[in-house]
Amino acid sequence: MTIEDGEEIDQEWISLDELSSKKNDRNEIVANLLGNIFEVLDTFPKKGFIAFKEKFEDMNYLAGKECTVNHEGNQKFGTVIGVNDIGELEIKQGSKYLALRYGEVSIREL
Repeated sequence: MTIEDGEEIDQEWISLDELSSKKNDRNEIVANLLGNIFEVLDTFPKKGFIAFKEKFEDMNYLAGKECTVNHEGNQKFGTVIGVNDIGELEIKQGSKYLALRYGEVSIREL
């Protein structure tokens, strides 16, 4: 997507072409995405989130960063620790550790 194509988008965005040295093929992206979805659909019922935790944490951009978290209508500030074995978001808020789950969790880096 070009910058001109994205002018009407009202939030931050980035083109995959800006992140890659090669031209991205839409069909290849969709095929890879579907392959991964089918793998998750097969693995998750058997092994749960823990089967994906390490891979998730390797790519967890927010781990260790100060963030604001909106959860169930409440705003919390803290440091993202990561996720636990069942996929709950763990944040440190002062001396307390919170595990957030259920409903929508919206998180932003400060």
